Amino acid sequence: MKSYKWCVDREIPDRNGDVSKIDIRQDGLELRLERLLFDNRVAVDFSYVDTENEFLVVPTDSAGDTSFEALSFLVMLSGTCRGRLTSGETFVMNPEWGLLANLPGGEMEVVVENGEVARSFGGALPLEMLAELFDGQPCMRELERLLEVNLKTPKRTSFSRSFRITPQIRTLAHDAYYIHRHQDMDDPMRRMCLEGAAMQIFGLALQQNLDELIDRSRSASQVVAFKKSVQEVAGRILANLREPPPFDVLANEVGLSPRRLNEGFKQLYGQSATGWLRRHRMELARNRLREAPDYPVKKLALELGYSHSSNFITAFRREFGQSPSQYARLFRKIS
Repeated sequence: MKSYKWCVDREIPDRNGDVSKIDIRQDGLELRLERLLFDNRVAVDFSYVDTENEFLVVPTDSAGDTSFEALSFLVMLSGTCRGRLTSGETFVMNPEWGLLANLPGGEMEVVVENGEVARSFGGALPLEMLAELFDGQPCMRELERLLEVNLKTPKRTSFSRSFRITPQIRTLAHDAYYIHRHQDMDDPMRRMCLEGAAMQIFGLALQQNLDELIDRSRSASQVVAFKKSVQEVAGRILANLREPPPFDVLANEVGLSPRRLNEGFKQLYGQSATGWLRRHRMELARNRLREAPDYPVKKLALELGYSHSSNFITAFRREFGQSPSQYARLFRKIS
């Protein structure tokens, strides 16, 4: 496995928009790395690696001395990379999964797999700038929990998270790569587009991870209250099967949106509210016919909320493979 020292971060460009480039073509390897740093220290990175064999990228010995505290992301447009942190944690980057990280000492090794050209778009945002953007915002505490750092007094600690490459993120990354390689536009406008794409991806990747963190952090009392709300709605539906209250009205009364309430039915009962109601009606119908085989089908249909017995018969047959009359015949006493 061939390797090449990771040079992009060896020298930090100045704040006047300098560019760092690496261009290597030798021994079955074509490697192009480029970093553009804007006036406000937001940086964007582009990489292109075409290799005949697996290729190892490792940090330089001086990476920890020169890299600044920054949150970085990397989105693969094509190809696959495997990575390992000094902590032993491993990760995979491909067109489906990206990486969000703060690695102040460059504590990461990346293996670029051969076979498909690896192209990527990345960005870096200083933690001090992130602190300024979110200072005083309600989500500041959650953001610091996610990044495992105090943004106002950051220490040199490592952080890494994967994020899903959504269609929106993929489009932003592809557009940035195209603008960088092909678009003929004035330099200030080109840089504005690239910086804007990077900031949008930062926002989307952070929001995705924050949403997952908040979901995991939901307190036990909230979970219990949510479960009770779903059970309360289920009980009210069962109490009036003939004419259940409208679902949106029930959702509003327990303080949930219809969508969230429906998700609760799926979590608690394994089915949507509609599927759960239909299944419950069919079970009640089957039990009634087993206990009273001569019970009028039309009356049973009305009791269960079917205004037309034909709809009830169709639902019963779909559920159990036979009509209510055929099922009842199995339990009717032989005269």
